[in-house]
Amino acid sequence: MSLIRLGDFKAFAKFVSFQALGGITTYYLMNPRVKKEVSSNDLIVTTGCDSGLGYSIAIHCHDILKMSVVACVQHFNSKGSLKLKEMYTNSNRFHMVQLDVTKLDSVKEMKKFVSDLLEKNQNLQLKALVNNAGVMCFGETEWQTHRIITQQIEVNLLGSIRVTKEFLPLVRTHKSRIINVTSHCGLQSIPGLPIYCASKAGLKAFNDGLRLDMKKYDIDVVNFIPGSFVLQSNITSSQPAFIDEMNGEFSEEQKSFYGDYFDRYTKALKMFCGDKSPQKVDQLVLESFEEALLENPSKVLYKCEPIRYKIYHTLFKITPQFVTDWLLYKFVALPEYIPPKSQPS
Repeated sequence: MSLIRLGDFKAFAKFVSFQALGGITTYYLMNPRVKKEVSSNDLIVTTGCDSGLGYSIAIHCHDILKMSVVACVQHFNSKGSLKLKEMYTNSNRFHMVQLDVTKLDSVKEMKKFVSDLLEKNQNLQLKALVNNAGVMCFGETEWQTHRIITQQIEVNLLGSIRVTKEFLPLVRTHKSRIINVTSHCGLQSIPGLPIYCASKAGLKAFNDGLRLDMKKYDIDVVNFIPGSFVLQSNITSSQPAFIDEMNGEFSEEQKSFYGDYFDRYTKALKMFCGDKSPQKVDQLVLESFEEALLENPSKVLYKCEPIRYKIYHTLFKITPQFVTDWLLYKFVALPEYIPPKSQPS
């Protein structure tokens, strides 16, 4: 009798599965994703426009999509800010605002600027809010000072939450889309970036919860993972200063324990460090962002990743933990720790 019931259950489960699959297929065939048209009456607000993705989004949305843009920069005298000012001095569709996402007063001032802009131009609609500002420090947890740790959490996670919370009334009014720029590091932690990974994993969790909260109000919340373009961004521009700060707080015991490991480690990061001239990120990243911005209905997650990332992150999911750990070390390719000979056993 129990075997008959088990057989009936399996048949029923198959039936339900096929029905569900058929329903999902039919839904997407009848409701294909299309890109919404945008114009100069559509406004996009983006944080972190001093370099990299934010800088590129501002240019792409203004020049290619012909949208109105509010580009939020950390410093008016940064290379990216000066370049944007030079490019768009005569544009009435481009607005640059100084913003420190770690300070609520600064966030409120930026929000007021956007509110006033929308009030002055009744035809203008807030199309999207993009949380992109970010900071990254390479270094093991013991090395990073409390200030460096706090800065990454404040900018990457709390900064995005701060900006989003202030903008939610405007977002509801204009039915805007919220795009949170996270990272592959939010999906899989990697050696050398424990705090950055934690901040991006936290942002992913916030994004997922916010999406569920806002769904009933017909507001799209999207997670955008742009892949790797560290050489085209200044997200690691503070790394040399971080290295000095970390080294300066090492105790004598720590210096003895780590030996030359810290020096070899930081030297390996030189190609990523320093303030870079502003440049646009790869076109594939911008095309993927455009989909995240304009596709209707939107997907929950948009990713742009090189083939190397796809292979590694697929393997991370399917391999045993000891293999995954080995792959992670290979993926990051940082120097190996060699215990100093003088270290007590």
